[in-house]
Amino acid sequence: MKADVDLNLTVMAAGLYRLLGERIGRDCQRQKAATLFQKFVKASAEISVDEREIVVGFGRRSHNPVLVKAGIGEDSCRIPWLGDRTLRFRFGENGGQNAA
Repeated sequence: MKADVDLNLTVMAAGLYRLLGERIGRDCQRQKAATLFQKFVKASAEISVDEREIVVGFGRRSHNPVLVKAGIGEDSCRIPWLGDRTLRFRFGENGGQNAA
């Protein structure tokens, strides 16, 4: 059972990294998952939660402008299993607190 879950999670993660690479463009669709993780996912962030939304604010990093240009910060989605809150990403200084 454990091997099946591990395999399924690995396949899903690989697919999600592939989608991220395609969305970012700039030859990222050819990069390996470990490279995408290092450049774009592995980052500290400030998370604020209130009754309506969850905001993940990233500080200044060299690769954040690439994510912003790809439209990652423009997206928001509702998460039904978290009280129907909206998830948003912000990029900027101080964990994104001064970003719009």
